[in-house]
Amino acid sequence: MIKSQKALNLLILVVFLSLIIITLLGITNKKTGEFILAEGNSLPKSSGNFIFYLHKGEFIPANSSVVFVSGGIAKEFSLKNLVEQKPSNGSFYLKGISLSGVGFGYGAEGFGRVYPKIIAKLKISSLFFNGENKEVGGNLSFYKPLLISLSRDEMIKLVKKSVKYEGRSLSDDEVNIKVQKNVAEITTNFYIGSKGYGKNYYENYLVSFPMKSSLIESVLGKSKANVTIYYKNLKLISFGTN
Repeated sequence: MIKSQKALNLLILVVFLSLIIITLLGITNKKTGEFILAEGNSLPKSSGNFIFYLHKGEFIPANSSVVFVSGGIAKEFSLKNLVEQKPSNGSFYLKGISLSGVGFGYGAEGFGRVYPKIIAKLKISSLFFNGENKEVGGNLSFYKPLLISLSRDEMIKLVKKSVKYEGRSLSDDEVNIKVQKNVAEITTNFYIGSKGYGKNYYENYLVSFPMKSSLIESVLGKSKANVTIYYKNLKLISFGTN
């Protein structure tokens, strides 16, 4: 009886482990999205329909050329005649590609930080000459601090309520002062959050842009195709269809 119970337990364990192995293999082989590398952009392939993908913040020209290659036959279209949505105006940008310019195109605005110039006033006083003060000021930003040379006997401090952006008062805490080797470095981390296109607005989030499949299939049929989007001979995106 004990041997039979042990045999039964062993059988249950074997079946249980087999189910786990089968499940793991199924998960491993399951397709959760096919990706191809296209000039620095990882883009999912389209599934039946003709779709291209852009990350938020990327923006490509509406007058780009779209070349379809299927069965040894190549057909070219203008992107603006294929994309279902209307183009918008913005600055062209595609990560990893030397794309620039401004005009109508397709993309999804990303959220980013812009670090503008601000104005601050500072008071310099002498340790040895009481009442001898002078006031200086200037522009600074996150990327470009304000540097002021000091004498050995001079001290510097921020003039209260003097920090401004486009005439609007900012908190004194937006400015930091550090003195080293008789040089005062005035810095700021001030930024403005906004939406737009470009490097500062790039987000690692893909947005799909469906094309007019009926127009494409009327020329190519429903066969598989390799698709490449060009702008002035510059290869922007390439992908395949299932």
